[in-house]
Amino acid sequence: PVEIGIYPASNIIEKGQDFTVNVSVDPAGSPITGAQFNLLFNSSYVEVKNVSEGNLLKQKGALTLFNPGILNNSEGSLTNVWDLIIVSGANVTTKGTLATITMNAKKTGTAGIDLSHVIISDPDSNATQVNVANGSVRIVERVIVTVSNTKVKRGKAYSFTVLIDPQ
Repeated sequence: PVEIGIYPASNIIEKGQDFTVNVSVDPAGSPITGAQFNLLFNSSYVEVKNVSEGNLLKQKGALTLFNPGILNNSEGSLTNVWDLIIVSGANVTTKGTLATITMNAKKTGTAGIDLSHVIISDPDSNATQVNVANGSVRIVERVIVTVSNTKVKRGKAYSFTVLIDPQ
């Protein structure tokens, strides 16, 4: 089966930061010509800022048609994202990125980033068997640690204790 998944599968991000996830596809040697998916996410924790086409279907220089989908950040959905090769006879058989999604970490906690309604097409426009791997992001507060200006002799061990109050 063709493998499709969120990469990186898990991520730790600071609250307020933008980050990217890739929707990666590994055709496992089988020729493919198109792909589509929906993305579901917890909108309390993250929001989608941008969706762009990856290199998957352009690997051999083929022309493609890409649809970045319909975004609903309040519901936590990105639907009908698709990409297809528009050159007759062209296909790809090696791993690549179908789409790159830029997101923002809004609130601390953990949010799933899940693919649904995934369809990968072969050169005859038939759906292939697909294995889906979802992802997640853990959003944390930024912690700043300051060490006082203490002189340490070269080659000597130095130790200190850091206490972090989550409040």
